[in-house]
Amino acid sequence: MENSVIDIKGDLLLVPEVTLALETRKGTRPSFSEAASPDLGKILFDDLSNKLRETHDKLEVGIFGADMEIKLINDGPVTFLFKSSDSK
Repeated sequence: MENSVIDIKGDLLLVPEVTLALETRKGTRPSFSEAASPDLGKILFDDLSNKLRETHDKLEVGIFGADMEIKLINDGPVTFLFKSSDSK
């Protein structure tokens, strides 16, 4: 974890994932009340992918709103979930 993705010339995979914003503390069904609206979510996702393209040549981007199947092989001891305290 001493080198950045730029240092190792690594690839990035950016996948929109609404289930990361699920609330599961109440009831038997998950709530999406903390998730951004689909329109705002697409704007934020597109903004992030455009920013990443400015500095990363090896970027693959999923399709917002699509039903996608991905396979992930982690190379390392951790997977990071980034959350901004400014979100909402």
